[in-house]
Amino acid sequence: TKLILLDSLLQESSMPKKDEMLHEDQIDTKIYNPTKKRSCTDVLCLLLFLVFLGGWVAISVIAVQQGNPEIIVYPSNSSGEVCGRGENTDKPNLLFHDLTSCYSIESVLGCPTPQVCVEEC
Repeated sequence: TKLILLDSLLQESSMPKKDEMLHEDQIDTKIYNPTKKRSCTDVLCLLLFLVFLGGWVAISVIAVQQGNPEIIVYPSNSSGEVCGRGENTDKPNLLFHDLTSCYSIESVLGCPTPQVCVEEC
C-alpha cells in the first residue's frame, strides 16, 4: 500500500492543475521549433548504400550463374571433387587423415592434410 500511495502522490504533483494549463491563444508561437526546418540530410549516404547493395546482388548473381555453389555446401576432397556428387555419390563424408595439422595459421586457406571422400566415418 505504501508503493501505491507514493505513486499516487507523484502523479498528483506532476500533473498540472486545470487552471494552470495554457490555452492555444496563450502560447507564444515565436518559440524556436527545430522540427520545422528539418530535411533529409543523408540522401548521398542512402544512394551510396543502395549502390553497395546492388553491387553485392550483382556479385551474388554472377557467382551462382558462373560458379559452383555445391563446393560451398558440400565437402570436397584434396582433388577438389565434391563428396556425395558425381563419382563420389556413394561417398558423402569427408575424412581428414590428420586433423591436428588443420589447427595452424597456415591452414587458413585449406587444411594441408590429405582429405578423402568416404562412405562412413
